[in-house]
Amino acid sequence: VPWRTTLDETTLRLQLRRSLSATANGSVAYLHSSRKGSSYTPANEAEANEINPIHIADRERDKLRVMVDWMATDALTLTFNGEGAWDDYGTSAARPFGLRDGTAMNFSFDVAYVLSDAWQINAWYARDNTKATQVGQRAATGTAAAAEKEAELEDIGDTLGAGLRGTLMPRLRVGADVLYVKNVNKYPETVTLLGAGTLYPAGIAGPLPDIKNELTRFKLFAAYGIQKSADIRVDYIHERWHTDDWSWMFSNGSTFTYGTNDGTQVTQSPKQSADFLGVRYIYKFQ
Repeated sequence: VPWRTTLDETTLRLQLRRSLSATANGSVAYLHSSRKGSSYTPANEAEANEINPIHIADRERDKLRVMVDWMATDALTLTFNGEGAWDDYGTSAARPFGLRDGTAMNFSFDVAYVLSDAWQINAWYARDNTKATQVGQRAATGTAAAAEKEAELEDIGDTLGAGLRGTLMPRLRVGADVLYVKNVNKYPETVTLLGAGTLYPAGIAGPLPDIKNELTRFKLFAAYGIQKSADIRVDYIHERWHTDDWSWMFSNGSTFTYGTNDGTQVTQSPKQSADFLGVRYIYKFQ
């Protein structure tokens, strides 16, 4: 793809913070970002020079951010964060393909509760939703006419977690966390013919199916103070991951293969797990 030697982004921010009451605080912020760069250095292929790459394309972004922190009681604290962003990518007749615009919405809700002087618990939920309009072109092949494709891409993520922290004895601190993440990628698209003929070869149709990824993580730790300025900490993490990603397969379900002579194939297990065990010595200079 084409590239740029320099890229500059400027952000202006206006923020208002206020104490809503003796136990609540809030803030509202508006941000505007403008990204521009030098002229494009052409790629080797003419078709690539019609692409506006997402990571270096001109972009105007408006963002609104809201935060509220409320200490409901001496033991209970609630925090809410919400954010919305709206993007507009610079396109032209010479570079019509790539992202046109996009939106991003996310919010999170956190709860922290003090059970006693020695024990605390917390829990959180977060959701993000990102959408983007992407335009591309499919070249004419055989009886299939050239087509311009407009894809309304969407990514939805949900995260749920909880944690426990406590002191079992004066020198021994322990904790546990559990986290669940689900991410769904959607690929709806519309196709407009740019010439006569059959659009899709036999057996291929759209839109593309969703891709769902799930992650579950369990984490335990224990830290023991062997002296005033030194600790020994042990961490154990177990993760389980599941996906139905079809992007490493051909449309008929067979394994993706590079080229006709090399024959290299890429496969992945839809279910995977990992374990991590770490032991650390921590010395604090005081």
